[in-house]
Amino acid sequence: MIYITRKASFNAAHKLARTDWDDDKNTEVYGKCANPNWHGHNYWLYVTVKGEVNPETGFLVDLKWLKDIMNDYVVDKVDHRNLNLDVDFMDVLKGESRDGYVKIDRYNEEKIEAVATHYKDILGQLGEDPEREGLIKTPERVAKALQYLTHGYDLKPDEILKSAMFEEDYSQMVVVKDIEVYSMCEHHMLPFFGKAHIAYIPNGHIVGLSKIPRVVDAFARRLQVQERLTNEIRDCIQNTLNPMGVAVVMECRHLCMAMRGVQKQNSVTTTSAFTGTFLSNDKTRAEFLRLITASLD
Repeated sequence: MIYITRKASFNAAHKLARTDWDDDKNTEVYGKCANPNWHGHNYWLYVTVKGEVNPETGFLVDLKWLKDIMNDYVVDKVDHRNLNLDVDFMDVLKGESRDGYVKIDRYNEEKIEAVATHYKDILGQLGEDPEREGLIKTPERVAKALQYLTHGYDLKPDEILKSAMFEEDYSQMVVVKDIEVYSMCEHHMLPFFGKAHIAYIPNGHIVGLSKIPRVVDAFARRLQVQERLTNEIRDCIQNTLNPMGVAVVMECRHLCMAMRGVQKQNSVTTTSAFTGTFLSNDKTRAEFLRLITASLD
């Protein structure tokens, strides 16, 4: 039995403070970490693997693979980020808790106020009383929900991919399937949701696997039609990675069809988009379609 440890470094900002304490009290307890303009640290991440050496390779673990895992799951998500605001798995830092962190809303307050004003008028036009207890904060809640549901406009999908591109001599198909999709139909502003299945064939570069779902989210969190969403994901991967081919299949249910209009609750819309080898080679395309329907059970 042997142990091997790999380390990685990153830089990040954060803040420690309680809203029920004044600045002097927060500084007394948390020191520089209570700085209202945030405070930065240099961090080290250590990952230790325990096991037996593979008699064929002489490895306990492929260190490059371990590095990629550390980058995909931790370093790329926290490096040069604000731990209170930017990191999904650090939600404990986003709300006031027993650990004393300040609740910070990640919203543009001017936009929230402007949109909320219109929704108060809309509630009145619908025949509701926007001043009754259950609706007083509804315009603000809706405005915040819309800002979150369309936050993809603030993201740059190509930069998401570029942040984790690696040179690798691998030229077989890479498939990421069953990626959850949540988007908003631009025609009625009602949700559509389902799954995306994506594959690419590397041409000298691979990308961290978590980046593909992030690209899906970056395009999906906008006002969309499924056809354009499918093409945008395909084009982003093709233009950024320059692989030998990209395949995207998306299956979604649309509430604009289920809740109104034809009211067909069980209908599913499927769209597809291909480039390169997936377009020119029937066997490659058939292999992709077979893989996304296969079960691991």
